[in-house]
Amino acid sequence: MTALVKHLEHTTDSRWHWAVLEQAVGLTLFNKDENAKVHEIFKEVIQLWTLLLGDAHFVTLEAIGAAGENLQVLAERDERYMQEAEELLLSASNGLETISGPQALKTMTAKVALADLYIHSNEFTKAKNILKPILGQSEDTSESQEELVRVIVDAKYAMAQTYLLEGNRRATEALVLEIVPILERAFTRGHRETQKAIYRLAFIYTGSGELDKAKNLLEEVVRTVRHPHGKTDPAFCRVIQKLAAVYGMLGRFEEALGILEELLSRMREDLVQDDLLRLSVIEEIALSLNSMNKYDEEIGFREQALAMR
Repeated sequence: MTALVKHLEHTTDSRWHWAVLEQAVGLTLFNKDENAKVHEIFKEVIQLWTLLLGDAHFVTLEAIGAAGENLQVLAERDERYMQEAEELLLSASNGLETISGPQALKTMTAKVALADLYIHSNEFTKAKNILKPILGQSEDTSESQEELVRVIVDAKYAMAQTYLLEGNRRATEALVLEIVPILERAFTRGHRETQKAIYRLAFIYTGSGELDKAKNLLEEVVRTVRHPHGKTDPAFCRVIQKLAAVYGMLGRFEEALGILEELLSRMREDLVQDDLLRLSVIEEIALSLNSMNKYDEEIGFREQALAMR
């Protein structure tokens, strides 16, 4: 990576710039702890592109937007990054809108990231003002259909999150219900993106106490998901844990215990190294056993959890 960055100082070939950017984004995707390092790389690339192309060039603005999105992840964990993330995303979204228009994919992507940042800082009015024009965007466009769908869906999720944080569960549910058919049309009912939307809808139903609706949707996800990393993928494990929690709330403790024990067995077979994930499953098994008055078995799992801490 360092060699690539240094090479940029001696070339104007944009392919080298994209090579650095792609590797930086790759670091972010596969290791969230690398965001700070990635940000330093982005800053070097942006500085060089600004010198070579100018700060209003599309390529420079695109890099600024990518840097802002990366920094937004950091800002969610550390508020010291909030102001810089806002400045980068504002610069990117305004600049890209001037060049490409408000309905361009890159413009909308930067705006959704900015809205997410405002939601995190509880500035809901700002977030809504950014998101409303995007939500009015038609899916019929010359842009890449798949990419456009993802941007519109991200905007709907962001608005739904705003409603949820404001305590408006019905408005949240209505938006997520819109997302599922959009994804079904773009992909399929069984596609991972559609199943993620169904899971989020189940999460909302759980919060509003509509447990039978939540259970049915979660059971669908469990039946449907075929993840490349298998049934011990962390995202799939969270679905199982959520379904077990719903079973518990419905008083179906045997079913909750059954799917949790099956999950823990698969995790041991696959040698899953995520200790926090395994710990959370073990603790939920202990809770299920407690609810069933199986205290001796519960103690065994409590001891396992204690040994892992």
